[in-house]
Amino acid sequence: MKHRADHFRFVHALVLGIISCLVWPHLSFAKAGDAPSDSQRLLSTVASPSGAYAGRSGVNPYESLKSFPKDAIFIVDTGGDLDKYVFKEDVVDGKLRIAIPVSRFFGEVDADGKLQNIQTMIDRGIIGKEARLLINVYDVDNDYQGTEVRPEQDFVFFNGKQLKDPLTSGNDTWSTRSYTIPTSEIKFPKKSSGSDKIVPADNNIEILVDRANAETNIWATEVDWIALEIDGIRPIVLIHGHGGDPSTWTTFTSFLRSDNAPFYLPLSGETESYGCISANAGHVSEIVQKVKDVYGVEKVNLVTHSRGGVDSRRYIRNGNAANVNSLIQLSAPNHGAGIGALGNSCSADDLQRGHFRDNFNYQPIRIPVSGAFNDEYRYLPLYNIEENAVPTLVTIGDDDYVVDTNSATFPWTPTCQGKIDVIESKCPDIIVKSRSIGGETTWPEATNVNRLAAGLDHGGIHDDKSTYDWVISQIGRLTAQVASTTKSLSSTEVSQAATQDENTSLISSDAYLIRSGETKSHTVKVGNTARLYFEVTYPLSTQLQSTLLDNEGKIYLPRAEQESGFGVTRRYVVENPVAGEWKLTIQSVSSRSYSLNVWQISDSIEFASRPEKSSYRPGDTAKFFAYFKDGANSIKNASVIVTILTADEIESSLALYDDGTHSDEISNDGVFTNIFVPAATGGFSYATKANGDGVQRQVNGEFTVVSNDSAFTDHYVVSTVDVNSDGLFDILQADVEVEFGASGDYEIVGSLKDVNGKVIETVLASVQSPAIGKQSIRLNFDGRLIHNNGVDGALRLADLMLRFKIDNQFSLIDYRDVAYQTVIYSSDIFQQSLVVLTGNTSDQGLDADSDLLYDFLRVTLEVKTVMPGSYQLIARLVASGGEEVEWINKTVTLVKGVNLISLDFSGEKIRQLRIDGSYAVKDLLIIGKDTAVSTSLNVTDVYTTDTYRYALFQSIPTDVEVDSANIASLPELPSAGVNVQLVAIIENNGATTDKSILVRFYEGDPSLGVRIGGDHLISGLAEGVGETVSQPWIPVTAGDKDIFVTVNPSRSIVEFDYSNNVGFKTIKVENGIIAAAAAIPAVSRFATFALIGILLAMGIYENRRRLK
Repeated sequence: MKHRADHFRFVHALVLGIISCLVWPHLSFAKAGDAPSDSQRLLSTVASPSGAYAGRSGVNPYESLKSFPKDAIFIVDTGGDLDKYVFKEDVVDGKLRIAIPVSRFFGEVDADGKLQNIQTMIDRGIIGKEARLLINVYDVDNDYQGTEVRPEQDFVFFNGKQLKDPLTSGNDTWSTRSYTIPTSEIKFPKKSSGSDKIVPADNNIEILVDRANAETNIWATEVDWIALEIDGIRPIVLIHGHGGDPSTWTTFTSFLRSDNAPFYLPLSGETESYGCISANAGHVSEIVQKVKDVYGVEKVNLVTHSRGGVDSRRYIRNGNAANVNSLIQLSAPNHGAGIGALGNSCSADDLQRGHFRDNFNYQPIRIPVSGAFNDEYRYLPLYNIEENAVPTLVTIGDDDYVVDTNSATFPWTPTCQGKIDVIESKCPDIIVKSRSIGGETTWPEATNVNRLAAGLDHGGIHDDKSTYDWVISQIGRLTAQVASTTKSLSSTEVSQAATQDENTSLISSDAYLIRSGETKSHTVKVGNTARLYFEVTYPLSTQLQSTLLDNEGKIYLPRAEQESGFGVTRRYVVENPVAGEWKLTIQSVSSRSYSLNVWQISDSIEFASRPEKSSYRPGDTAKFFAYFKDGANSIKNASVIVTILTADEIESSLALYDDGTHSDEISNDGVFTNIFVPAATGGFSYATKANGDGVQRQVNGEFTVVSNDSAFTDHYVVSTVDVNSDGLFDILQADVEVEFGASGDYEIVGSLKDVNGKVIETVLASVQSPAIGKQSIRLNFDGRLIHNNGVDGALRLADLMLRFKIDNQFSLIDYRDVAYQTVIYSSDIFQQSLVVLTGNTSDQGLDADSDLLYDFLRVTLEVKTVMPGSYQLIARLVASGGEEVEWINKTVTLVKGVNLISLDFSGEKIRQLRIDGSYAVKDLLIIGKDTAVSTSLNVTDVYTTDTYRYALFQSIPTDVEVDSANIASLPELPSAGVNVQLVAIIENNGATTDKSILVRFYEGDPSLGVRIGGDHLISGLAEGVGETVSQPWIPVTAGDKDIFVTVNPSRSIVEFDYSNNVGFKTIKVENGIIAAAAAIPAVSRFATFALIGILLAMGIYENRRRLK
């Protein structure tokens, strides 16, 4: 909360002070903003309530995300540092810390909780390559326009890795931010043993508050809830058939283990080899429920062999369709089998063709017609797999000797026949067939087997690798279809989505203008459609909020937000939407244009619109363009309207034409134009709407109009300069003439490009308060870069921009795409760099001591120099998220010509970082120590290595530590004589130890102080793991108490570093304000605590006072 809400904080604190008299025995004081104490952070547990929303944003994640499968979305909305409005100073290390648990088994994991064989799982479609992280955040002032402090930048770390983009929301605004997380970075739970429920695996979210400002009390933020969406196949449950047992699946399970697919093989005794179908269906029910509980899923995939397929059909028929994601049958006798092949048993009796038909597929009934019974049977289907909403797939071998192809087909309901008398109301569920179908004939007989396996018999199909591949691919496909409701479209797909399918009607498409603080509601009537898109597009740097609800009041969150040259596009994607009236509500904190598009997907429409330039002067002719085509064809009878909004919120409309007039060069070519003449100055927003042939589209953007008539005169002088007279040109200098029409601050920016359009260098020249009139501004381009580019030919001065400072921002007032083209140059005539990277770079892990762990990550650079000698080399290695591994600073001797330089980065430091992935060499600086030019080479982004697992690098010995930041008390401000809970986190930064770790607490220096409690023993710690230790304590007197915690004090465990084995925290003990308050009369207590509240409020107001 900044100064804009200090009044609220004052009143809030005052009210709290008054109310506190009612709860005075429990009074405790916290920092302003309800910042969580260290002890709360250390002891808090993440809650995963079943829909009991406890947040403050008003967006209930359990409602807004209820369209997601519950076992694919993991939500945390209490615990940790959630629901606390805090400044950087209010949290340890300036970070909010929240753990989000994953409570579903996706596959076997390694010691770090990462999925084993992850790439195979991704390639197989067993799990998605990426997951989606949603953070509901408040009041991130990333849009602050002042100059006194920097805008707020709050960065997110997922399991220690920094995510690319900071949080955004805008001042005093709630927003849901979406991030893409590689599945390889997620920690997953282990499979529980027996019937125990799964133990969730925590993934740690850290949010670094206000990274941009050094001060700790500038910006504050709050997080309401966090959700993690992971797409992966649900566990495969294997059901054997008649006469089978778990050994049926021996080969099949070996394939599953190889791919790390989640599966469950029922134990002996959990199923019956020769039992009745109805009894076996009961066993399937027990197995499925067990798997749901143990694996933490809502549904399973049933993969069945032979009679197991009809056992599972019976289970589904018994009202259990909601528990099954898919049913895959391998050689299932869906219409029975010949009894001779099955022997004598209840199972064999059930599978007789006639018995099966009349008891498991259809029920034969006789229907009276005209008061008498006729000779026809009406067959009432007992159930239909497809009608139970369970996708079912069938495969059978063409050499199957038990089940024929017709029997493998599953029953369905054909068109209703004979709508007469009492059966009319039941149509189309009753099938009329002649009585002549008696005997072993089953109905229907058409084959609808999904896959016919060549050369396989009844027993061989479950051992066949190609069959296994087909099963996995089909389950992955079905999972992806379901998961598509929770995924955003790719940018390509969305950019092409412009209209409706042929068989549907246009839904809605329009452009709007919204005033500052205004709320707009859009009601859209949605019919029956397979996929629906809502797309809101608005200019960059705009804080626009939107809420989408269906006609049942369910909230939908946006699936993607993407920036483009025309602004920001926020997309909602809804699969199989509910028909009826949908409502989209828009709010904005500033006056802006935005567009709303509602459509079904199409990939043939191309549409874009913009003004010819991004900056104009009053009275200039501004030419607007729009490109509106369907493939190669222009849109017939199209209407294109541009709605323009000035900075003063004056609205105007401009029609664009494709008729050969209105500045349109060619009629009916899909390019629409017209002229706009701006009169006012300032920033303009525009929204372009196009309609035609049942197609509607729009885009929006901005341009500026300034009264400054400064401009390029298009007079350029380009020359080469040999600074040191060595015969090579050090500089290509371009003198650009500008006619300045007003005083002020200017920037001239230009790029030098080669004949292929590649940018060699971009330079900027600043000009302050130039004299009115013509003036030549010089841009100097480095000759060494031209030489290193290695392309001969003419050079181009391009993307030349003249920018003028308006309201503390530089606005473009003149521009040249290609300003000037030089004569033809050879790159060899320009100065060579003393040191050049050739681009031949490699990396490898080095195992120096043959212990199968890399001691170093070696990156080998190939450099070329024209001046031999001694050079100082500096470079650093960072992980994929920007986490620093190590700096290297070394002296190298280079000979003239090609040199190989090896950079050996410490394997131990990579291991300590505990981050898998590629590593990047950055900030390479090579300085000539005995050459005329000191700095020879400076490259920011040097090289990215192959992917490595950190566990492959050398580990340091056990290194247990207690960090002073990880010591706290509960409550944070204890009173003398009152019981206190001291807590500390003990961490192991080195190799795993199985030895017991001794922990002790002291009041005062351990060598002189008083022991608090007894010894605490931690029974070993894995690498990178921490454990919380708690100790009761009753402080005797008030004052500052130094609480020390020691770990491994006797050094019975050999460690890498003993210096971090002692930590301390100064804890302030209060004088007993609560005990003293007990003696105050009730009325006086009320006044006293009200006064305390006032004093607190004043203190809060003073301490939290922000920039005015």
